[in-house]
Amino acid sequence: MFKQLILGALSFAAVPAAAKESAPAALTRSGKWVVDYDRDACHLLAQFGTGDDLVAMRLTRYQPGDWFDLSLYGSRLASESPRSEASVDFGLGGAPFETSTVNGKAGTLPLSLISWLRLDGWRPAEPDEVAPSVSPQQEAAVTGVTVKLQGRKPFRLAFGSLAKPLEQLRLCEAELVKSWGYDPAVQAALASPVRPANPPYRWVGPSDYPSGALRDGANGVVQFRLDVETDGKVSGCHVLARTSPDVFADTTCRAITRRAKLEPALGADGKPVRSYYVQKVVWRVE
Repeated sequence: MFKQLILGALSFAAVPAAAKESAPAALTRSGKWVVDYDRDACHLLAQFGTGDDLVAMRLTRYQPGDWFDLSLYGSRLASESPRSEASVDFGLGGAPFETSTVNGKAGTLPLSLISWLRLDGWRPAEPDEVAPSVSPQQEAAVTGVTVKLQGRKPFRLAFGSLAKPLEQLRLCEAELVKSWGYDPAVQAALASPVRPANPPYRWVGPSDYPSGALRDGANGVVQFRLDVETDGKVSGCHVLARTSPDVFADTTCRAITRRAKLEPALGADGKPVRSYYVQKVVWRVE
C-alpha cells in the first residue's frame, strides 16, 4: 500500500476532451450573496437555479489573499468517485484552471470541493514563484464561473460582478485576522510574509500516517495556521478545517510543530514581526 502525503499541493490534471462537448447549462443566481463570518474562515455563499437544477456555491478563504476553496452543492454534483478531474474558468481570458475535486456529501446533498483556486487561473511555474495580485478591475470583470466535472454535465454559474461581494469578504478577513490576535493593518503592510526555511514536504512524512486511518484506507485534509514569532519559532498550531477522522488534525500539528523551520515575517520597516502561516495537508492512501 502506497502512502502519499501532499503539503499545500496544487493538483493539475488534464481533463480528457470529449468527442462532442455539450454547452454548459446556464444557472442564474437566485438570491443575495451572504457573507458568513465563521470562527476560522470567511465564506461567500449564493444559490443558483431552482428545483433539481439548484446549485449552492461557497467560496472560502482561510486568510486574506487571492486564493480560495470552492464548494459546490446540488444533485448535479452527484458522483460515485471520491475524486474527479475538473476544469474551472472565471472568464478572465487565461486558460481554465485544470485541477481535481474531492467528492462527498453534506448530509444528503452531493458535494464537490475544489481547493487552491484563483480568479485569474494563475499557477506557479516554479515552487517559490510569487503570485501576482488579482486587481480590483479583474474582480469586477468576473461575472460567472464555468465548471466542467468529469462524468457530469458542465454548467455555468452567472452571478454578476464580484467586486462588491469580495469587498465585503475582505471585511470578514480583517476581522478573522484580528480574532487571531494580530493587527490587520500591520499584516496587510508586511514587506515579506512568513516563509518556510526548510522544505514543507519534510514537515509531514509517510511514517506519520495514523495507523488506524492507514489500516482503514482513510484519507483526510487538514487546513492549519501556525503562529510564528519574531525569531521564526512556532508558538502555536491551530486547525482551521478538517475532514474525518479527527486523528489527522492532531497528527498534523504535532509533526509540523516539531519539524517546521520558518523565516519570520518582516514589517513595513523591514524588522521581524509576529505573524502567521496558513497551509493545508492532504493525507491520502493510494
